[in-house]
Amino acid sequence: MSTIETPAQRPNSSRGPLVLSVLLVGIAGGVALDRFALPHGSVTSGGAKNPNVTKDNYVKIKPEMTSWEVSDILGAGEVVAERGMVVDAAGRFKKYSRQGGSYDEQTGTVSGHDGKPSEEITQEVVWRNSNTAIYATFLNNKIVNKKEDGLYK
Repeated sequence: MSTIETPAQRPNSSRGPLVLSVLLVGIAGGVALDRFALPHGSVTSGGAKNPNVTKDNYVKIKPEMTSWEVSDILGAGEVVAERGMVVDAAGRFKKYSRQGGSYDEQTGTVSGHDGKPSEEITQEVVWRNSNTAIYATFLNNKIVNKKEDGLYK
């Protein structure tokens, strides 16, 4: 006759390795799903194939469009640089920049702060198709600049 032991009845039972294994498998599965199965617009440096990078779509991009609106036209882009400063109501700030794999961050307190939270975030985004590209600069999620490379050759 067999008996069923509860975890409390098992001497020296440890779920640590099992939990760690399940966690690692879950993380690896999520990374694999993100990297290989989910659509990202296939925008990487060099020879990327984004058929939405066209003259017609370039002229559709207008000042003050949001990044969502631009993504509806061009698909997912690659954020190649980002700079930001976020200040909370108490005047504590975080200033950061990331570009080309490097990241810099500063924190502190704004002297004489007015008590209003604020943020200013600038993103540089690119969409590529072989030898052509569309570049956009967003300030607080609104486009403030755009340029192209190779569309009008």
